[in-house]
Amino acid sequence: MDKTPKQDTSQPHSGIFGKIYDHSNIDNLKLINKPYPVNSCVELTIGHSQSHIEQYLELIKNYTNPIIVDFGGGCGINHLIVKEYPSKYYIVETKELCKEALKYPLFIFTSDIFSIQEPIDIFYSNSGIQYALDICSIIDYINTKLIPKHILIQRIFFTDKESYITQQENINTLVWVFNLLDFTNKFTNYTYKVLSEYDFPPYNKIYGYYGEICVQLSVLFTRIS
Repeated sequence: MDKTPKQDTSQPHSGIFGKIYDHSNIDNLKLINKPYPVNSCVELTIGHSQSHIEQYLELIKNYTNPIIVDFGGGCGINHLIVKEYPSKYYIVETKELCKEALKYPLFIFTSDIFSIQEPIDIFYSNSGIQYALDICSIIDYINTKLIPKHILIQRIFFTDKESYITQQENINTLVWVFNLLDFTNKFTNYTYKVLSEYDFPPYNKIYGYYGEICVQLSVLFTRIS
C-alpha cells in the first residue's frame, strides 16, 4: 500500500500547521500576515512510533546509575518503563505539571532547565523540546553546562526549508519545525557528533506550512571529547 501522504486541496487551512511567526525575537513573536499556502493540508501516514522506547532502552542500559534529564517527560512514564535501570532522574515540565507532580517522589521535577547545575549522562526528549520557543538558549546550556555523554531527541518533524515557528493546530500551541542540518549543527558545532538518525516505519510524514513534506525523525548524539 502506498504510504505517501496525499494532499487535500479542498480545505487549505485544515492542516496540522497553520500560521507562521517571525522568530527573530523569541520574546516578541510576531504573526506573519501571509496566506496559508495552497495544498498544505496534512494526512499522517498510518503507524506508531513503537521503536522510541526501544531506542531509549538501548541507550540507558549501557549506564550504571546515570544522571538523566528528561525534557517534557510528563509525570515520568519514560522512566517507569525503564525503572530496572536506577538513575537520578530530572524531569523538565510546565509549572502546572510540576505542582501536580509532588506526589511522584521518584523524580526531581523542575520547570526551569537552567536550575540543573550538575553535569549529566543523558539528555532525553521524546517529542518535547520542539515546543520550547527558547530552544537555542536551551541547546546552548545543554552543550556548555549539562554536557551529557549522550543526547537522544525523538519524534520531531524536520523540514528541508529554513527552520520556522508555526501553530500546531491540533493542540493549539506554537512549535518549531527545524531544518535537519540546522538542528544537528546546533550540537555538532560544539563537541558532539551524530551517532545515528532514526525514522519510524511506516514513516510518519506530514505536509509542513509551505506545503513541503516533513519527516518525523529521532537523532542520537554522542560527545566526542
